[in-house]
Amino acid sequence: MSSKHQEKASRLRQQVRTLWHQMNADLERVMTYRSLLKGSIYRWEHKCGRQGCHCASGELHVHWVLSYYDRTGKLVKLYLTEEEHAILHGPAKAHKEYREIRARLVRRHSEVMALLDQLEKAVQAKLPERRRKKR
Repeated sequence: MSSKHQEKASRLRQQVRTLWHQMNADLERVMTYRSLLKGSIYRWEHKCGRQGCHCASGELHVHWVLSYYDRTGKLVKLYLTEEEHAILHGPAKAHKEYREIRARLVRRHSEVMALLDQLEKAVQAKLPERRRKKR
């Protein structure tokens, strides 16, 4: 194998190792999750529209809402108490992070496979050319 091919193969191996280490770090992070909650928790501020309510003067009603899609694809919104928000905020945030890491793992896996295909071509042994015998 020529030195040009050796250098290319070496670069490809290093890229695979780098991606592999990044994937391992992501996998280690994913393994630490103990509780995941599918959905989003957000703070909803609104006016109720009743005359004489404190919200009419600008002080809005505040609620914590958990929204998610059920099995049929319907959006479900649940009002949360402060206690429920305190309990569920961490698992909801962890689920979002989990999905981001999962997507990154899928992308990096594809990159590793493409690099391995390139590496295979770079280190492929070439058969010596032979003359064909004339018949």
